[in-house]
Amino acid sequence: MSRGARTLAWIVFWVTLFVALLLGLFVAWVLSEGLPPGTVITVDGERFVMPALTEGGHWLLLGVAVLIAALVMVVVLPIVVALAVFVPLLAGSLGLLVGLATMAVLLLPFALLLRWLWKTQRKTTTIPPP
Repeated sequence: MSRGARTLAWIVFWVTLFVALLLGLFVAWVLSEGLPPGTVITVDGERFVMPALTEGGHWLLLGVAVLIAALVMVVVLPIVVALAVFVPLLAGSLGLLVGLATMAVLLLPFALLLRWLWKTQRKTTTIPPP
C-alpha cells in the first residue's frame, strides 16, 4: 500500500470516528433530553414513544441504532454508489477497448492488401520522361 493510500485510509477512519462521536453525543443529549414528551417515532409500523425509549437506559440502545444507521450511510452507501457508477463505466470502456482491438486485428490484412495494391499501382502508372 502506498503512502498516499495509507494516509487517505487514516483520514477516512478518523472522519468516520468523528462523525460517530458527534452522532453519539447527539443521541445522548438531544434525543434523551431535548425532545418533548409524547414524541412518537414510527419504524415499519411500530410506534415508539420517546419517554419510554429514553427512560431506563433505552436511549443507549436508540443511540447504538442511530450509530449503526449512520455507519451504513457514511461507509457502505458511498461504496455501493461508487461501485454502481464505476464498475459499469469500467466494463463499458473495457468492452470498447476489446472491440477496437478486435476490429484492428480483423482489418489489418485488408489494410496491408490496400497498401500493397497502392504501391504496385504507383509503380506501374509512372510515365517515363520523353
